[in-house]
Amino acid sequence: MKINIAPVSAFPAQATQLDVSDGHVTLGQGAHFQAILLDANSLAVSVPFRVGLTEEQYNGWIGDDVYVANAVAVNLGLTPA
Repeated sequence: MKINIAPVSAFPAQATQLDVSDGHVTLGQGAHFQAILLDANSLAVSVPFRVGLTEEQYNGWIGDDVYVANAVAVNLGLTPA
């Protein structure tokens, strides 16, 4: 799931999108997802990394992909646009 984010500096270009995919869920405990920063042309400007949901985020998740992408963005200190 790709979402737009407020622009952030990244090498070699400015990141304007966050792509969140490939989740791992442990029922009743939590979830982690793969994420990568993308430029305006959807080209990778970071290496992939794993990000988890907080307990509160996990408990509030009802299967909505946008919810997960926004939560991952917030956990990375990014601002969903």
